[in-house]
Amino acid sequence: MAGHRKAPAPSTGLREGARASDTQGRETFGARGATVPLDALPRLAIGRDGATGDFTVLDVIGEGGMGTVYLAEQGVLQRPVALKVLAGGARDSSSAIRLLREACVNGRLEHPGIVPVHGVGVDAELGPVVVMKRVRGRTWHQLLSALDRRDDAALAAQIETLLRVCDALDYAHAEGVFHRDLKPSNVMVGDFGEVYLLDWGVALDRRAPDDEPCLVGTPAYMAPEMTDGDADAVGPHTDVYLLGATLFEILFAKPPHGRGSAGPALLAAAENRIDWPDAPEVPEELVAICRRACATDPAARFESVAAFRAALRAFLDHRASNRVAANARAALDDVRAALEGEAPPYGALLDRLEGVRYGLRAALDLWPESPSAREGLRLAVEPLVRCHLELGDLPAARRLAAGAEALPPALLDRLDALERARADEGRARAQLDALARERDVGAGARERARLALGVVAALAIVIVITFGYRRGAEPSSAPFLLAMVGIAGAILAGAIAAFRRRLFATYANRQTVFGISSAFLLVATNRALGWLADVPPTGIVQNDLLLIAAAMFALTGVHRGFAATGALGLAAAVGVVLAPEWARVLINAYPIAAAYLTYVIWQHLATSDQVLVDRAARD
Repeated sequence: MAGHRKAPAPSTGLREGARASDTQGRETFGARGATVPLDALPRLAIGRDGATGDFTVLDVIGEGGMGTVYLAEQGVLQRPVALKVLAGGARDSSSAIRLLREACVNGRLEHPGIVPVHGVGVDAELGPVVVMKRVRGRTWHQLLSALDRRDDAALAAQIETLLRVCDALDYAHAEGVFHRDLKPSNVMVGDFGEVYLLDWGVALDRRAPDDEPCLVGTPAYMAPEMTDGDADAVGPHTDVYLLGATLFEILFAKPPHGRGSAGPALLAAAENRIDWPDAPEVPEELVAICRRACATDPAARFESVAAFRAALRAFLDHRASNRVAANARAALDDVRAALEGEAPPYGALLDRLEGVRYGLRAALDLWPESPSAREGLRLAVEPLVRCHLELGDLPAARRLAAGAEALPPALLDRLDALERARADEGRARAQLDALARERDVGAGARERARLALGVVAALAIVIVITFGYRRGAEPSSAPFLLAMVGIAGAILAGAIAAFRRRLFATYANRQTVFGISSAFLLVATNRALGWLADVPPTGIVQNDLLLIAAAMFALTGVHRGFAATGALGLAAAVGVVLAPEWARVLINAYPIAAAYLTYVIWQHLATSDQVLVDRAARD
């Protein structure tokens, strides 16, 4: 209760104020062990109603139940001063001692944040007078009533004011003085930015020997240990609580124990019941500082005013990080709300989420311990996983899920199911790709071309042997024909065995090997049967040509170019019938021509595929 204390209560030992008497019965006041008789105060002449004196009253600055403050002019120095006197109804000796004791405490606290006391005296009509510096401005309580707590800069300015109060209070603690009635209405903010901590009337001076238990303070702000009036329980931790209570009013526009009557507020203070509002616009870091300062257990509070001030200063240093984190968190909330709507635009939302993560990481760069940024990054994981799942990017979703602290089980189950489905799809696609490669006539065309070229070489070798041995492969000897096809077949079998891995790698390769091998086998069989059946050589050759042509036609299922090769074989067979004398030429020329045409077909496919591959690489 600012400026008001309870009447003496014999059952509790509470008293009104510091009071003493010297050995001669004179009323005295003082601090730090020294006392001064009231009748020893200097006499002042206070001019009122136009009269002049040592001080000339100009106006009334403020009035309360216990005192009045006048604006006056000091005659000698011609400067404005504030004169604090007792109210008309409170001019008893106890009130006088209380006023002068406050002046003593206030007077020895020389700090820029504490209003200087120029002197004390006695006026014949007004009684004790305290002469103080005149301060122009408004109470902090008045300024807070117009505060927009959503305005970051305005809120930071109020924290700066609280820091100035901390400076004054920290100095007072160093001098052994505890304020005990800290609140916004006891802080004056001057017209030029000055900040003054006022009303030291209930301050506890540890250096004074005459302090006794007394219930003082304002219940709406009181610390729990203040409610029993035990001065021994009061210390730096008490003023730390009052700083936290003041911060509470800055943040939530009301004191922690309510604005109601003193009784309920005092009970709430005793039990430290605080209704913490849900105010998303208030920085979480400031709320955490306020909660710690207002802890019930003094040991859980900041250990000193300096520690409380350091926490506030750290908040101001973190403002840039907090602003970035707050903007990112707001964008994250919008994205999460959009994901719950109908037909969310997952691609656009994913882009926004990446922007959110960028902002939160930037906030951590500014302040690595930012709880808001860390919590935002944690909350961003679930919507990121959802977006990646909806867009089909399972690897990205799995990477995010692996690094997450916790995700909804339903989301993880869905991720597992989609991964299993994707794996099954991958296996099926691999099988289709393998089948496509099997049926791709372009795959392995170079190996087939080399095989065909090998056949040409083998037949050329046979022809060279034939011309060297009999000057041509005359179709007049079945055993000779069988021997020649055996030699060519052996050369072909060797080539197939040497390159079997590549030649059997694809369907087209296998069909080509099968077709050529079948042609050689059929020709050999035909010649053996013709030998055994005494078939004329011309007939054997004619059948050879028909069998080779049939093998070429069989390969049209692999490539339609073999149709021309087969047709050429039919023409050669007809030529043998119509012109037997050309049988020798045809039996030598057609196999080489067929093998060479096969080489041309496969080499063309191999070249075309390479061109496509090179073009794709350039693109």
